[in-house]
Amino acid sequence: MEEHRKSYQIRIFPHSDHAWLNLRSDAYRHDDAEAAWATFLTFLKNVFAGQWDATLAIWRFGAESSIDYDLAGLRNRDAGGGQARLA
Repeated sequence: MEEHRKSYQIRIFPHSDHAWLNLRSDAYRHDDAEAAWATFLTFLKNVFAGQWDATLAIWRFGAESSIDYDLAGLRNRDAGGGQARLA
């Protein structure tokens, strides 16, 4: 995105596992999914309403991460899709 001077907005949610937006996954996180969709729709609304200056490349990044997040606990866990994870 930077190379092509495109604007974007990224947000990382704490404790969100792979497939956390997938309704059919054990990893689904309702509150985070609702917040993500609201953020996405607001972004699109603002872009199409001309609130993001087309002459600028605007890069927004936000993250919340727990210092005790256990990535090792995700290894080889089946989240309902039948696939081993992080192997």
